[in-house]
Amino acid sequence: VNSGTFADAGGDAVTVTASIGAISQGSGTWNWSYTPTDGPDASQTVTIIATDSDGDVTTTTFGLTVNNVAPTVTATGAGSVAEGSPYTLSSGVADPGTDTVSSNQIDWGDGTVENVAPGATSANQTYTDNASNQIVVTVIDEDTTVVQNGPSVTVTNVGAVVDDVIATVVGDAATV
Repeated sequence: VNSGTFADAGGDAVTVTASIGAISQGSGTWNWSYTPTDGPDASQTVTIIATDSDGDVTTTTFGLTVNNVAPTVTATGAGSVAEGSPYTLSSGVADPGTDTVSSNQIDWGDGTVENVAPGATSANQTYTDNASNQIVVTVIDEDTTVVQNGPSVTVTNVGAVVDDVIATVVGDAATV
């Protein structure tokens, strides 16, 4: 919010307007407000115009800088999974502005990197060997790249399984 004062030497009524945004005007005072969209594209020069009832005009300007607000990235999931079993990562991206998310990438921590649809809310991975893996999600919008650590996943070893063995004995020979 920017504000200021005004006066007219001749006592004429004064109306204060702005090139963008809204002006609230009191007796000899004005307040300017504006809610821009996200990102530097909305940065500009704002002109405040005071016009008296005789048509005389006075202006003042100031620079408006609009900073980008980066998207918020969430990535959650279980802390462990058995090797060979599917692991589900839940994720979300929220951008407070009008920027479009153009890339959503998951590094599963085991050498696998997967591009998922920008609006995806979950993704699955099957780890093939026991290890500790740090998942990292990278999101790119029109103004920013955000890198967010997700969960660290411990992949537990699954021992070998031996099925029941059936032995057949025929005479002096046995087969398994």
